Amino acid sequence: MIDALWGLGREIGYEVVVQPGPIDAIGVVVWEIATVSINSRFPIELQAEELVYIMALLVERLERLSTDLRLTYCQEAQVVDTAAAGICAELDLASSRTTSLEIAGVWDGVEPTTLIEVEDLVARVACRLAERVIPRS
Repeated sequence: MIDALWGLGREIGYEVVVQPGPIDAIGVVVWEIATVSINSRFPIELQAEELVYIMALLVERLERLSTDLRLTYCQEAQVVDTAAAGICAELDLASSRTTSLEIAGVWDGVEPTTLIEVEDLVARVACRLAERVIPRS
């Protein structure tokens, strides 16, 4: 699965490296050089989960470029978390992330048409990730 996500990263212009890193960071995005670094000091399951979330963020940003949809940082985080959590669940990766609960209410007052666009964005991000990592029967 990590290889599949590595391929997706390359497709969208990011190098993915797995190497030893600081003890407190599972993964980081180095925006300036379009690189995702995953810390090999962590268990492979945590590495995979982190890479799913990072790829969800990168895909979300790419998908949103072709739209007029403007999101706040918290709204973007909720879109990414929703898509990535679904993929992690499909892959039996136990995710301990709770960002969606921490930022409840970020959609209050948002136009219904915007919410429909957001739901579509979540689906597109999840589908793009699923195409790479969910085994087909």
